[in-house]
Amino acid sequence: MKREVDLYQKQFRVAKPVLSALMSLRFAAAVLAGLLVIYGIGQWSVSIQGGRLESLREHFAVERIRIAQLAETHPPAEKDLGIETGVQGLTAERDARTRLLRALSTESLGNVDGFSQHVAGLARQRVADLWLREIRIRRGGRELELVGSSLEPDLVPQFIQQLGREAAFAGGGFQSLWMQRSETDVERIDFALSTVREALP
Repeated sequence: MKREVDLYQKQFRVAKPVLSALMSLRFAAAVLAGLLVIYGIGQWSVSIQGGRLESLREHFAVERIRIAQLAETHPPAEKDLGIETGVQGLTAERDARTRLLRALSTESLGNVDGFSQHVAGLARQRVADLWLREIRIRRGGRELELVGSSLEPDLVPQFIQQLGREAAFAGGGFQSLWMQRSETDVERIDFALSTVREALP
């Protein structure tokens, strides 16, 4: 009967190291070399960015000096108070005229037809050597007063007749008439017409 004896039992075997000392040293050297390469690349990048930052700082300093020089040679313009006041005055005048036009053309003063027909009727009158200086419309258009001048007295009745043919003045009539030769210009006749009986200048 044969019997086999295993002389290579585990307790008698010599364990082989997984990594030899030489391989471990090579691995450590490779890791160290990689770290050195990464460190070198980082330092190079930092150096480049530092150079760019320094260049930007120099450029910023130069531009700041240039801006200061421009500010000295070209100071900001001062506001012209005269122009600003003029603009405010024109704006106020425009607003006042707009309100006046609205009041003349709306029913807010009691005239359902507005005053534009009266003004348009007066504007259509063409009487040479006669002109109006004042137009006064009161009580929603029910009262009208005209103040003007003429170079001839006969032109005033002619003007009144022409005015009577206007639709805006039809059905009404002037109740008061005042005429007088001008004290400053003897060739001029000043007159005033009113649709109500009242004292005229």
